Amino acid sequence: MVTEGNVFVLRYMRYSDIDRVMEIDRMSFALPWSRRTYLFELQNDNSTLLVVAPKGPRRRLWESILGRRRDEPLPVGFCGFWHIAGEVHISVIAVHRDWRGIGLGSLMMAGVMSHALGMKASLVTLEVRESNVTAQELYRRYGFEFVGRRPGYYRDNMEDALLMTAQPLDAAYRERLASLVAGLMSKLRFDDVTRWPIIRHAKITAA
Repeated sequence: MVTEGNVFVLRYMRYSDIDRVMEIDRMSFALPWSRRTYLFELQNDNSTLLVVAPKGPRRRLWESILGRRRDEPLPVGFCGFWHIAGEVHISVIAVHRDWRGIGLGSLMMAGVMSHALGMKASLVTLEVRESNVTAQELYRRYGFEFVGRRPGYYRDNMEDALLMTAQPLDAAYRERLASLVAGLMSKLRFDDVTRWPIIRHAKITAA
C-alpha cells in the first residue's frame, strides 16, 4: 500500500523477483509471459529487465548475489526492453494495481530512455493496444509518435497494436528527458540523480 515517505529503488531484475513480477504481469495483461520467458529474458544479453521496489534494508554483497532478502520489499512494477542493432524496443511495462497513479510508470520509462541514450541507440519503439489510451499518453509524453499499425496483433481479442517510435535520440531529446526528470523530481523527490543518463539505482521518495 502506498504511504507518504516511501522510498523506491529502480534496479535490475533478479531471479528472486520472478514470482512477484509474474503476479504483476498476470494482473496487468491478458497475455502474461511464462516463467520460461522470464528465465530466457534474464539470460539474454540483448534483453534488460528493470524493477521498481520500495527501498529495503541495506544489502551485503553476498545477499545481492544470492537474491532478495526475506525482509526486503517486493517489486511494485517492472519493465523490459531489447537492444538490437542500435535500436531499443520496449517489450513490457507494468505497475502493481495498488501502486498506480504516483508516477512509477513514468519513472520506469525515464529509466528505459536513459538506458537508450547511454547505449547510443538511434531510436526506441514499442507496441501498445489501440484501446490503451492511458499508456499512449505516457508514451507521447516521452516523445513517442504513431508510425504504424499491426492489425490483430493481440491474440486474446485480435485488437490492433499501434506502433510508436521515439527518435532521434539526440541532444534535443536529452534536454526533453531532463525536463521530464525534473517533473518527476517535483512529484517523487529523487534522492540521487548522479547516475543519469544511465540509471542504475535511482532512488526516489514518494511525495
